[in-house]
Amino acid sequence: MISVDRRLFYNVDWALVLAALLITAIGVATIFSATYNSRFSGIYVKQMYAVGLGLLGLVVAASVDYRRLADRAPVLFLLALGVLGAVLLFGPRIAGTRRWFVLG
Repeated sequence: MISVDRRLFYNVDWALVLAALLITAIGVATIFSATYNSRFSGIYVKQMYAVGLGLLGLVVAASVDYRRLADRAPVLFLLALGVLGAVLLFGPRIAGTRRWFVLG
């Protein structure tokens, strides 16, 4: 079973989290109102999925002990450099540059 340290919840700035969620909700409402009755009318749902994925990433990142990553920092750095090199070699050329991988 996965155990979560209870101190994680006490050290969170809940006002900041609430403010970010409020701004996100305003953004989703704006997308909904701007695309209502148009051919993009379901795009706010895609935005809500992205918000949910971002919140999941936030919980995962907040629950990882950064001291455990310190030992693996050189390997992670080399992995990041390898991915950057792969973009330069294998990424599609778009508008004369190679900036990212097309994932779908």
